[in-house]
Amino acid sequence: MLNNDAWQRSNYCGPRPMVPSRDLAQVAQLIERGYRRRLSRRARIALFGFKILGHLGPFVWLLGRFSSEFREFCSACVWVEDGHVVGVVASHQIGATPRHWIQKNAAVQKSYRGRGIARALAQAMIDETLAQGGETVVAMVLANNETALRSIQSTGFRPVAAFTEMRLATVEPTPFIVLSGVSLRRRRYAEWRKEYELARAATPAQLQLYKPVYKEDYRLRLGQRLGRWLGNLLARRKEYRLVVEEGNEFIATLTVQASRWGGEHHLELMVHPCWRGRLEEMLISRALAILAEYPNRAVGIRLFASHTEAIEVLSRYGFVEDKTRVILGLDLKPFAV
Repeated sequence: MLNNDAWQRSNYCGPRPMVPSRDLAQVAQLIERGYRRRLSRRARIALFGFKILGHLGPFVWLLGRFSSEFREFCSACVWVEDGHVVGVVASHQIGATPRHWIQKNAAVQKSYRGRGIARALAQAMIDETLAQGGETVVAMVLANNETALRSIQSTGFRPVAAFTEMRLATVEPTPFIVLSGVSLRRRRYAEWRKEYELARAATPAQLQLYKPVYKEDYRLRLGQRLGRWLGNLLARRKEYRLVVEEGNEFIATLTVQASRWGGEHHLELMVHPCWRGRLEEMLISRALAILAEYPNRAVGIRLFASHTEAIEVLSRYGFVEDKTRVILGLDLKPFAV
C-alpha cells in the first residue's frame, strides 16, 4: 500500500509514508493535540522543536543524519485528506535486527475520528513492517482508553504486559530502612552482564517474545557513557546507580536521577522475582533519603504493573498512579508469505 506512487498526486486521499520536509510540523502538532494531557516535559520540548524545524523544509534531512530519535519519530505512516495530515502512526525496529518492531505516536485529528483511520494506519504499518522482515510488533495503549484498546485488538494485537507510572508530588524526610543481611553498593558499568541477566529475569516472559531484552541496552560503550555523563552535567542532574547482590548475582538494582534544575526526579527499580516483597521498602526508602538532599521536586517512576509488591510500598510512601499503559503484541509470522 505504501510502496506505490499514487500518494504523490496532489489530490491523493489515504495512507502514505511520512515525508519529514513536508509533514513534520503537521505531525508534531497532531501528536501534541492528541496527547496534550499525557506528554512529559521532555516530549513537549521535543515536539515544540519539531514544529519549528518543520518550517525549514529541505534542511530537515540534516537532523535525520545525526539523531536516531528524530529518525524514529519520522519513521511513520500518515493519513492525508483535504490536503492535510489528519492521522499518523509511527513504527521502528527494536534492536539491531529488523525482527522486532514497535508502533507508537498513533493519533487522529478529532474531527476525523470514528471513520476507521486509526485501524487503517495500523494495518498499513503492519504491512510495511512485514515488508521489512519484521516478525513481531508491540504497541502501548492507555489502560483506560477502551476505544483505542478495542481498535488495536481488532487488528490482531493481544495484551502481553502493562507498565504503571507513579508520581510523588513532594519528598518528605525519609529514614533509610536497613534490611538485615543485605546491603546496597554502587553499581559499575563494567558489571553490565549481571544487570542484563537480572533484566531478563524481571521482565515478563510473554513480553520478551515480542520485545526481547537486549545486551546492548546494558553494555554501554565509552561514547555512550560519556554522552550520558554530559547529558546529566548539562541538565544539572546527579545519577546514583546502586545494586543489591547475593553471591555473584544481582538481585535488585536502583537508579536515582536527582535533578538540581528543572524537571522531576526519576527512579528506576528492578527486583528479581525470587526476592520480590523483601527488598522494595529498603530500595524505595533509600531513594527518597537521597532525594531529600536535593530541591523538593516531584518524583516519577515506571515499573511493570505485575510488580505489585513495589506498587504497594510506593503507595504507602505517598506515590499515586499517574497512568497505566497496556503493552500489546502481534505475531507477524502467520501473515508472512
